[in-house]
Amino acid sequence: MKTGTRPPHAELDEVWARDEEIRLIGSLPPSVPADRLWRVRLTLRAPGRPVSVRGRVLRPFQSMRRAFWRGPGPFIATVSGTRFEATVPVELLTLPIPILAACWDVHLVSEDEGESLELRLGRHCGVPPKAQSITFPWQRVEGWQRFKARPCYRADNDLSVESRRTR
Repeated sequence: MKTGTRPPHAELDEVWARDEEIRLIGSLPPSVPADRLWRVRLTLRAPGRPVSVRGRVLRPFQSMRRAFWRGPGPFIATVSGTRFEATVPVELLTLPIPILAACWDVHLVSEDEGESLELRLGRHCGVPPKAQSITFPWQRVEGWQRFKARPCYRADNDLSVESRRTR
């Protein structure tokens, strides 16, 4: 049997993906002070190895663009007691050209008097594994750049947000 300690994380109770928003509702761990300003931060996940010829050709240009691209957020999280609620507008998850797809890890962060706290958002209580049992709908955004985005659980039951360009 393998045992280990996870760093503190924020437990998600509800994730709503509709009306061009991703709404996150959950609770902070009891060991974390709740009387701080909390924000939701999306951290760009490193891309995987390209499998197509098109992906291999675009990779150097995408890497250069990712280096100078500032991602969306941070987004304010409302905290009441140990409960939090935050909303991420899907329209802010657009991808700069030539990036075709991106994946963000979702964190709840707070900085107070020089002390920084970072909690990974996930759902660790209940049905394991979430990545195979819970699927959220894609939300499409039409505009000068058409794309779609959705939240998704990873194999470790942490939440991420995927975004892809569409034609």
